[in-house]
Amino acid sequence: MARLLIMCLSLVFTAGVSALPAPAQTGPQPGASQAAGPDVQATVSTQPEVLLSLIEGDEKPTVWRPFRLQFSILAGSLPSGIGVSSLKLSVPRAAGLTVYCKDLQSDGTVNLLTEALQLRTQGERREFAPIELSREPLTELKTRLLSVLTYRPRKEVFVATMVYEGLADRRVGTKTTKLVVSMSPHPLGMYAGAVLGSLLAALFLVLYRSEPPSGSDRTGSGSTWKTTHPVFYKFMLRFLRGTVATAIAVLVFQTTSDLALPISIAVQDFYGGVILGLFGDQVGDAISAWLAKRRPSQAAATTAGAP
Repeated sequence: MARLLIMCLSLVFTAGVSALPAPAQTGPQPGASQAAGPDVQATVSTQPEVLLSLIEGDEKPTVWRPFRLQFSILAGSLPSGIGVSSLKLSVPRAAGLTVYCKDLQSDGTVNLLTEALQLRTQGERREFAPIELSREPLTELKTRLLSVLTYRPRKEVFVATMVYEGLADRRVGTKTTKLVVSMSPHPLGMYAGAVLGSLLAALFLVLYRSEPPSGSDRTGSGSTWKTTHPVFYKFMLRFLRGTVATAIAVLVFQTTSDLALPISIAVQDFYGGVILGLFGDQVGDAISAWLAKRRPSQAAATTAGAP
C-alpha cells in the first residue's frame, strides 16, 4: 500500500514539472543577425569641393570697382586622391569686372589654374592666392557702360567650376560652387544721374518761367550775351549751378552723413542722383549752410569784411 502511494506521488510530480513553461533564451538565436557593436564605425565618403568666399576686411563689393575673392580646394575622401584639370570662374557681366592677369575663355569664364595639379592625401586642402578682380577697360565695356552707370543694388552670382578625376578609378567629375554677393552701385552713376537731374530741372524752370526779351534788350551798344539771350543764359546758369552743387553733395555722401539735404536719398545710385539733381538749387543752399557750420570762423570773417 505504501509502495502504491509513493508511485502515485511520483507520477503527479513528474507531470507538474513537464507542464511548466520553458525559460526564455537570452543568447543569440541560430540564423539571427547581430547588431553592430559600438566599436564598429561606418565610413562616410566625401566628394571634392571648391570653397569660394570674399576676403575679410575688403570694402563692400561695388560694381566696376576692384575687390578680391579667396578660393581653395578640398580633396575629399576618394582613394588615392584627385587630379584637377581645370578650375574656372564665371564673373557676372553686369558687375563690370574681370580677373587680373588671367586669360578669358571663349565661354566667358576665366581659368584660375595655369597647370593641372594633384591632391593625393584624403582630406587634403589646397589654398591659393587671392583672386584679384579689376574693372573692365572702357574699350571692352562699350555699350554696357550705360548699364554700369544705371546699376541698381542687387545680388550677383559668381560661379566656380572644377573638373577633376579620381586617381584610383580615373572617373571624371565636376563640382560647382556659387557665391552670392550683394553689389552696390558705383559712385560715378550717381554723378551721371545728378548731372541729368540738374539738366532737366534747369530746362524745366527756364521754359516754364521764360519771357521773351524786350526790344531794348536785343539792340544797343551795351548789349551782352545775358541781355541778348536771356533764356539760354538762365538755362546755363541754373544747369551749371545745379551740377556743381549736386557734385559736391555726391562727394560729401562718400565721406560723411551729416549733410542735411532738403530731400532724402535712400539709395546712392543713378536714379538717386537724378532726384538730387532736380533739387539743385535747394541742395546748393544746404551745402552753403553746411560749409558755414563747419567753418564758422571763416564765414564770420567773410561777413565782417563784406561792404
